[in-house]
This record gives sequence, structure tokens and C-alpha cells, in this order.
Amino acid sequence: MNTTEEMKEALKLWGIESKEQYYDYIVESIVNGQRSQARELIQGLTARGRTEAHDHIEENYYSLDMGEQAYEKAGKEAQRMLTQ
Repeated sequence: MNTTEEMKEALKLWGIESKEQYYDYIVESIVNGQRSQARELIQGLTARGRTEAHDHIEENYYSLDMGEQAYEKAGKEAQRMLTQ
């Protein structure tokens, strides 16, 4: 999953079973106003994991329907955070 050992333990606690769920959880954290949590999740990723997360977010959160603009905006913010 390209995360540190500490984050792997956290994943078990949160019930996250795939890297895609992990990347979605980063976006969900931003949507819910939990930016510091999103930063922590990002910090738990390796360089490869960050690249995969960036690509996953671009593929899944851009060009969403009008009712899901918050997720598109959060996806873009997550991508900015991933490249910092």
C-alpha cells in the first residue's frame, strides 16, 4: 500500500482495506474540514504512494457532477497537499 508501518496499523483500526480507500479517505477528510488529518494521512505515504494517490484523485474526483463540486474541490486541494 506504500505506507509506513505506523499508518498500516491505523488503516486496520479505520477499516481501510485498499489503497484506493485510503486515498478516498484523504479527500473525505478535506471535505469534512479535517485538513490536519489529511496532512497526516499524506505524510504516511511513500513517494510512490503520493504519486499513486495523486493519479487516483485526478481519475476519480475531476469532472464530477454539479452536486459533487465539494469533492472535486477537495480532490484538487488534496493534490496540492500531495505535491508539497
